[in-house]
Amino acid sequence: MALLIPFAEVAMAQETKPPAQFVPALNALCGSGRELAAGCDEVKARAIVDAGVYPWSAIGRLNFSAYRVRRYCTATLIGERFVLTSAHCLYVGPYIGWVDPEDLHFLAGYQRGGYSAHSTGAKIYLPDEDGETRPFDYDPGDDWAIVELSDAIGAEVGYLGLSALDESELENALARGGRIVVAGYPHVREHVLSVDEDCGMTGFLNDNRLFAHECAVMAGDSGAPVLLMEGGKVSIIAVHSGAGVGEDGFIRLATPVGEMLDAARRLRAGDQQSADESGRAGLPGRAPEKAK
Repeated sequence: MALLIPFAEVAMAQETKPPAQFVPALNALCGSGRELAAGCDEVKARAIVDAGVYPWSAIGRLNFSAYRVRRYCTATLIGERFVLTSAHCLYVGPYIGWVDPEDLHFLAGYQRGGYSAHSTGAKIYLPDEDGETRPFDYDPGDDWAIVELSDAIGAEVGYLGLSALDESELENALARGGRIVVAGYPHVREHVLSVDEDCGMTGFLNDNRLFAHECAVMAGDSGAPVLLMEGGKVSIIAVHSGAGVGEDGFIRLATPVGEMLDAARRLRAGDQQSADESGRAGLPGRAPEKAK
């Protein structure tokens, strides 16, 4: 049995040890490094990238604020008008419920108070078409949402492609020198985009319905893209969801692209394409004209 908590929620569990050896079993803010006691240090050690340069310009902060509530998650452009994030980022508890799309602000290429492009939301697409009428039920295998934006800013800053891999395709990509990377805005460095380029062991679980990784992540990284970087190509293979404590230790889980690919294809129907840049099941990305 595992205790799983999406990072947008506030939660903490601790195990009792002698003071000199105390290690948090789960701390939604800092306990999510590969070594629990060094969680924040590992997140701070992530490389800071130039969010104004593609492909990083397609990633940004999805901000929301209301009375006594201010929060953000990481999100990524997957089309000219569509950003991908975690569903739990858009649910603010039983009193507020689901966020109104018009109250969402996506800042593409956000860094140090500036950004490359901005748009408010126009519509939210969830795994369950009736999801917005019910309270949120957390499931890391189905924790995705696509927000349609009011403006087609993806044409200006570019957007990333999607790759729905299986275990053998992932193994082959890694054997060819591919790397698994996570890019997001963790709370300890919320004003810069940082990347963990050493995600350790990765793999699919539950018949490809979950993706497990060892990236150093924390609150703020919810909705962050789990990227496959291979031969100069970059594509999203999963969306980071949350972390928890399982029987074998600390685990980080993401929702694989295969869970939202059909929805993304419907929304990007004008593309008339059904594969990523490498010919695998997915959708291609596109760099901005000035970056080609």
